[in-house]
Amino acid sequence: MRPLPVPSWPLWACALAACTPTDGGEISAVWPEPRTGLGARQLGIVVNTDDPLSASIAQAYAEARGVPADHIVAMSLGTQPTLDPSVFAARAPALDELPDEIQALLLTFSAPYRIGCMGTSAAFAMGFDEAYCNTTGGTCGPTAPSGLYDTTTLAPWTDLGVRPTMMLPASDLASAEALIERGLLADDSFPSGEVHLVRTPDEARSTRWPDYPGTVDLFDPAEGLAISYDDLSDGSGWLEGAQGVLGYETGLATVGGLDTLGFRPGALADHLTSFGGVLDGSAGQMPITAWLEAGATASYGTAHEPCNYAEKFPVASVLWPTWFRGATAVEALWRSVAWPGEGNFVGDPLARPFGHRVRRDGGELEILTTWMRPAAVRLEGANAPDGPWKAVGERIEVGDRYRRVTIRIADDRPYLRLVVVREPPEPTGIMLTVRTRGER
Repeated sequence: MRPLPVPSWPLWACALAACTPTDGGEISAVWPEPRTGLGARQLGIVVNTDDPLSASIAQAYAEARGVPADHIVAMSLGTQPTLDPSVFAARAPALDELPDEIQALLLTFSAPYRIGCMGTSAAFAMGFDEAYCNTTGGTCGPTAPSGLYDTTTLAPWTDLGVRPTMMLPASDLASAEALIERGLLADDSFPSGEVHLVRTPDEARSTRWPDYPGTVDLFDPAEGLAISYDDLSDGSGWLEGAQGVLGYETGLATVGGLDTLGFRPGALADHLTSFGGVLDGSAGQMPITAWLEAGATASYGTAHEPCNYAEKFPVASVLWPTWFRGATAVEALWRSVAWPGEGNFVGDPLARPFGHRVRRDGGELEILTTWMRPAAVRLEGANAPDGPWKAVGERIEVGDRYRRVTIRIADDRPYLRLVVVREPPEPTGIMLTVRTRGER
């Protein structure tokens, strides 16, 4: 196995808590609270013992990310596309072996990609329940929500009883390693690039487009993250030749031009269609694995007929602010899908391009953050993790858009945190529900 890159953690990096001074009393690092996303110590990995590749992918991911060995559990799940819910119920108690700190899961296999009527990642996250399936009113209907939609919790299992789950499907170990490498390269990179929200000629699959212009308005621009609404409804419906792509949301059964695009590490992409979550492509529509093969780092799609409810796919006005504020891929995608029961989330769950980055520049600390949504915020410092806390510098007015903010201070206190002191009304996006019967 070829070596994977070691994350280039900045001087300040502490995964779970504030850093402490060295014995000599000098500040070794500073952690600007709050944390923006989950880390390796909150991730569990599930291996399918019937798939030899699964264990190899799990080992590669655990080594690259520093996931502890006791966070890995093994199950016999077979290799057929669909797993019977009764078999899953018999295997699921293995998850009880995981430490309580585990808040999210990674499944290192491609099949089964469906458990009964649910997507496999959804069943692992929420437990199998037909309430999460399209079983009322014929073939099309609403489903139970996950409870994670549009939340900000960093402890979804503890707070909500949901472990957001992502699959890492790959045809071979080299492909899996390439995806893991992209995820690592994304971390704390604060990349410049473009997010494309695309309306296509396929009206049935473009039901999310009314949310797109409002999403663009939330960023003005966000210093490096350029979000655009691309109305391609009179053309081919897909992008050609776009470079520096950080995001792509669209609606087509098959998206052309992927081989002409240049994705940045950490990019999220999806297409609203019925069976993108059928990972082997046997349903005759482009599987979401095609996004990963093209260079994206995470995606989402349904494995059971969802109909084109916007609630069953990532909502742009929730996804991109959540991701930009520093959520990991698994958190951003799960929080953006209100009814995810029929879906699969794929990619590197811990990829996190944005959040906080702290550097020392001479005698000053430079804090670069995208966490602050439209609000007034102050920076506070303390000599101990439990305070007392005192304001450092002036109150920071973020404005009415999501943006990157740089804070420079000369302060020798080893603990820092960001505190919201004025919370404005939340920006609102558009949720359009279209009830269309039949397959798309």
